[in-house]
Amino acid sequence: MAPFHHVSLSALNRNAKNCFTDILIATLTTACSAINSVAQITAEPIAAPPDYHGIIREGVPAAMIKEAQVSELHKTSGGQPGDWMACVKSDTIPYVGFFAVFFEYGKVKDFRRSVGIDQCESAIYSSPPPAAPPSQKQDKPLKRDKVGSTLRPSNSAN
Repeated sequence: MAPFHHVSLSALNRNAKNCFTDILIATLTTACSAINSVAQITAEPIAAPPDYHGIIREGVPAAMIKEAQVSELHKTSGGQPGDWMACVKSDTIPYVGFFAVFFEYGKVKDFRRSVGIDQCESAIYSSPPPAAPPSQKQDKPLKRDKVGSTLRPSNSAN
């Protein structure tokens, strides 16, 4: 009976080692998951870009936004890039359809045709405000000083 008992303990030890390894891996995985969750909760949220219409104008092709409508800005989720996103509904060839525009740190990070996760088909759209007109400030003509080597505005003191 002794050899049978010895075999049983040996098998039990192997099972205990395997079980210990499984418990160790599960514990470490849970600990890492908890650390990631805490990091996500305590991370400073990225603020929404204030003038996202202007950022879209600068970051996507002009043909896409010509006479297009834009949705409200909302946070990204799942596998979407960036921190914020807006949808663009365009009727301009070759950009006919819905597009998702993603923002990160106040700039366009990426844009692409809308997919299901973007929910652009169900968004509420409005026309973006018109672009600000270019500055009307006119540069004054430059005039050479008496030496002839320096240019300065004509209204500056001699």
